[in-house]
Parts: sequence; structure tokens; C-alpha cells
Amino acid sequence: MYKKSSKQEYVEMSNRTYHKSLHAFREGLEESNQRKKQPYLLASFSLAGAGLAAAILFFSFVDSPTPTGQLDAPLIINEENEDKYQLPEALKDIEVDSEIANKLIPRGPYVFSPIQPEFMHNEEFWITLNPDWKINEESIEGGTKTTLSGLESEELTFLLFDESSSENLIKREIDQLLLKHTYTSVTQLPTDDVHRYVVNARLILSHDRVGFSFNDQSFFYSLKDENTNRFYDLFSSELYGKRIVLFADFPLDEPDKWAQSYYFMSNIFPEESPYVLDISEDVSENGRPLTKEVVTSIDFDDYQQKTVTLYENNELNFSTYIPQNADINRIEQEGFTEWRISEDPTDNSFYSFGKLDTDFDPTLSQDILVDTYGIDADSIDVNNKELITFYPKEYNEDEPTDQTTGYFSLYRLNDSWYFIYSQIDPNSKQEIGVIGAKEMPQYFIDELEWE
Repeated sequence: MYKKSSKQEYVEMSNRTYHKSLHAFREGLEESNQRKKQPYLLASFSLAGAGLAAAILFFSFVDSPTPTGQLDAPLIINEENEDKYQLPEALKDIEVDSEIANKLIPRGPYVFSPIQPEFMHNEEFWITLNPDWKINEESIEGGTKTTLSGLESEELTFLLFDESSSENLIKREIDQLLLKHTYTSVTQLPTDDVHRYVVNARLILSHDRVGFSFNDQSFFYSLKDENTNRFYDLFSSELYGKRIVLFADFPLDEPDKWAQSYYFMSNIFPEESPYVLDISEDVSENGRPLTKEVVTSIDFDDYQQKTVTLYENNELNFSTYIPQNADINRIEQEGFTEWRISEDPTDNSFYSFGKLDTDFDPTLSQDILVDTYGIDADSIDVNNKELITFYPKEYNEDEPTDQTTGYFSLYRLNDSWYFIYSQIDPNSKQEIGVIGAKEMPQYFIDELEWE
């Protein structure tokens, strides 16, 4: 994302409060009484290693004195690069201990059911949440603060910031979060290893690296307070191009809950699909970006990130966006002209934008499906005169069908009848998110502008 930033002041944590220990030491955590649960919906499907029962015995932290009295600390001007993530003052000297990290990163399995979607960040995103949990959202400077509260003292806080928010502001909000939670020890986890584990554990179900970004600036810390029996995670990264901070608060002696950090950070999705992540600086003569980065929904919780490119139709004098690697071919048919879009012209999965001839009766659209595209008439459902769908009426998972599925949708544009036709071949080798899913054909219409 192209960000605008401005210099801002922030609170420097007092040296007395956050003076770091000069050496690391090993300490064990008392073995927790882990509750046995019968899984009924796994958020993670296959998790590696000996699990948290062993890890909680052996991982240790760099000692960090309990933070108190930071509110009266002096103000200073931050001279760092404002586009670079800024570490919290209290954690700048904390380094990664590979042995500790290898024991602390594996978590789970985590059981969470039933689930339902809840909006967050002014309804720009949604998150899957247990209906018994509470969710609260409030505005903060430059963004929103969303708090998820569980039934057994779990609490997860998400800070989501607008693109114009400076890194100084984000750092200040993180510092304020840490002020409210005392801790006795802290360690850093390498985000590459966290990401690798979360993907291998199948906590992230999307085909591409969408959602939380594990970029080279992301940071992840785990903290504990033995005095209050609390365990914390702090993760700073990006979510669909926006800066986000996750702060999780769990009971220290219930490590089965710690996997909630991984679960929730991989179960936030954009409400709109396709969702625009970024646009190019290069524009056409009419001022439209030449490319856009978008995220499209494939299924309930499965998303793909794609590049779309500007397509200009000089015959009909309009422009819109199609997948970057797709071909578009003009085909004259009986009663209409279509522009067929596909990554592989020899493949039977594609979508088309068509214009009906002036003498073609739009109420006969069903004939196009049968006569032109060879759709079985018995598979067609006429929802209304603007929308027709087709799909196998009898489907047996053990006996795959070769019958295509899709839809035909009519539009009245510029005093003429147009349509979008989309079909998915079950034997297609193309990515369904590019060609077959309804979002990209609909995106063609949504982005269509007449010259």
C-alpha cells in the first residue's frame, strides 16, 4: 500500500522500568493442569511435535522486570525511518533463542465450535467467532481496536490501522497496550518459523499467502507474568495491506488456549470480494490504474490473491479489469457477440462478456445456453429473466460428473442488453479463483466504465 505518514511524537519508556537483563537464563515453568477435551471441530487439522505439554516445561525467557510507572516518561522525537516497523521500547533488546522458540512455536490442537462470522474494522473485514464469545469494537486514532473476549478469561485485541497511519502512531499504541499488562519475562519468536508452522499445521487454508503477511519486518513476542498467571502474544504485521497488531492474553497454566493466536490471525477475511489490496502508479490515458492487486473469495474461508490488468474494448468503448494472465477472444455467435476470457483457450472453463443483437429477444436467453454452449436443458434453473444457473441435478461424490456448472446473467447497459456467462469444467486445470468463481466475472461488470 502507498502510505502517507507524518512525524509524530511518542512516549519513551523509562530506563528504570525497562532496563534489560544483560544475560539470558534458563527457567522452567511448572507443569500445568491441562484439561482433556473431546474435539468437535478442529481449527487445526494436523499439528506436529510433542505439543505444549512438553514445551511449557522447558521454554524460558529473557528476564524483564515488571513494567510500572511509564506514564510519566519524557517525550522524545523518533528519528527512525517512518515506513519501517518500530519495535516497542520495552522489547528492543530482546533476541531470538532458537532452542526456546522451537519449543514454544508448536501449539494445539485447538478446538473451536460452533463458529459464526462477526464484522470488524467498520465492517471492512469479518472474523469467525464462537457465538458465546463477546466482540467489542471502538475507534482509536488512525484505526480501530477490536477485542474478543472468551468464556475462560481469554482476550484477544486487534489494532487495525488506516493506510495513512504512521509507524510512530502504531508504535505508540503498542506501547500503550504493554503498559496495561505486567510481565516478568519475554522472548521473541522468529516469524518465518511461526509462519512455516502455521501453514504446515493447516491453520491457514488459503492457497496463497493472503491475510496476515509474514514479511521481513513482522515481529512476534511471547510474554508471561508468573505473579498473575498470564501468558501474552504480541504480533505486528500487515493484514490485506493494512497494518495490524494482535495482542493475546491467556491463562499461563492453560497452554491449550495459546493456539487461539494462530487461529484468529488466520481467520480474518475481507467483507468485499474481490478486495483491492493495491493499485499501480501507472495509469491509462483515462486515468485508470493499469494493474490492481486483489483478493478473491474461493469458498467460505478460502481466498486467493491475484493481479488484474486493465482491459480496454475499443469496439464498445469501455474499460474494465481481467486476470493478468488471461486471454480474451472475440467470437461472433448467432444472436450475439461475446468476448471470452480464459487463461487457457483450449480449456473448457471460462467466462464471457456478451452483447445481444438488437433483434434478439432477451427472454430467449435459455436458448443461448442450450444451442451455443451445449448446456443440458435439464440442468438449467431459470431464477428470473436476468439470472439463469445450471448444474448437475444429481451429484454423487463417488461418481464425478463431466457436466459443467455456471450461470448466465443479463444486464441492461447503455440501452442495450449484455450478459456475463461463466462455466466451470470439473476437469479444468485452471485455478478456479481466476476463471470459475463468480467474483471475477462479477468484478468485470463492477469495474466496467464507458468511455
